[in-house]
Amino acid sequence: MKLVLSLFVVLLALVLCVPLQAQFTTASFGGNVTDQSGATVAGAAVVIRNPDTGFTQESTTDGSGSFLFARLPVGSYQLRVRRQGFDTYVQSGITLAVNQAATKNIALKIGES
Repeated sequence: MKLVLSLFVVLLALVLCVPLQAQFTTASFGGNVTDQSGATVAGAAVVIRNPDTGFTQESTTDGSGSFLFARLPVGSYQLRVRRQGFDTYVQSGITLAVNQAATKNIALKIGES
């Protein structure tokens, strides 16, 4: 009986020590910002916000006009892009699913902001 109990304890310990595979519940979202002529817009402020949870991340476009939010919780988002001399771009209803790599290219219009 002691042998059976000992084997059971050893097997239970082995089962509990097996690493579990990580389950990701995130997505990524990136893109490029240009002006109406297609020229890149560096230094634009990019904000993505989940209106249901209030979760917000901010970024700035790099020298090639690119931005990337590498790990966002899945859900619905609003995207806002601002740069002086251009109208602010706003898009709502962006839905991100698990492991999705979404992209959005944005052309800013010359304006007052």
